Amino acid sequence: MTWIIVCVIVVVLFIWLGKRTKGKDENPPSHATITTTSDDFDEVDTPHFLAAPQYDKPIPIWTGSQEFEFSYLNSDGSSRTRRQVTVKSIEQNRFGTFYFMGHCHLKNAERTFRVSRITTMVKVDGGKKYKMDALFKEVLELPFSIHPNVQQLREKRDKDLLSRFAKCAWEGSMDIEFDSQKGTLTRVMISEHKHPYFWFKTDEGSRYKSLRWVNTYIRCKDGTIGKRKFIHEHLGIPTKGINWE
Repeated sequence: MTWIIVCVIVVVLFIWLGKRTKGKDENPPSHATITTTSDDFDEVDTPHFLAAPQYDKPIPIWTGSQEFEFSYLNSDGSSRTRRQVTVKSIEQNRFGTFYFMGHCHLKNAERTFRVSRITTMVKVDGGKKYKMDALFKEVLELPFSIHPNVQQLREKRDKDLLSRFAKCAWEGSMDIEFDSQKGTLTRVMISEHKHPYFWFKTDEGSRYKSLRWVNTYIRCKDGTIGKRKFIHEHLGIPTKGINWE
């Protein structure tokens, strides 16, 4: 009797291990996170497929060549090292985070440095030291804030990406309000995974919004109604098959 139980356990283990191996061999989805070779790079994480790291790379706002020296904190905050970097470009992501891109002399390799992890003043060309806001203003002639070009470029990029991964189900102009946000709805897009998205304009620019994350009723000129009813009755979009999860 004992050997029968042992055989059953062995068979179950073989089946379980086979399933795990098969799962590892399968290709990852197209929106899977892509890891970078830079040990200094820190991408802003977001669950939205349009803002996944491969679609949300920082946008260049400055290019040139400057020798910077600064102390840098690693990603987990466990150590700090002194870095000499030939900065070739400065980039900014859609959330306003700045990055120095260039050749790190300590690592003898191309590296990306998140500006918020620089813990000291920056020495420029082995001479004068600058605080970060002064460095941007006096040396780089950039505002230490969201650069206007970044806003324009990220709007274009979001629109291009949304058009690539989703089809337009409605187009027009309608003033709406939801989740304490006011804007003019101009498009409703349905992604390849049947997820609905709003493309709307606000005072801060154009943006997209997944209806899965709309937590309140939608207010429009006809009153306040639920998002499913709004999509179907007010915009005439069939809701059958739409993925709300």
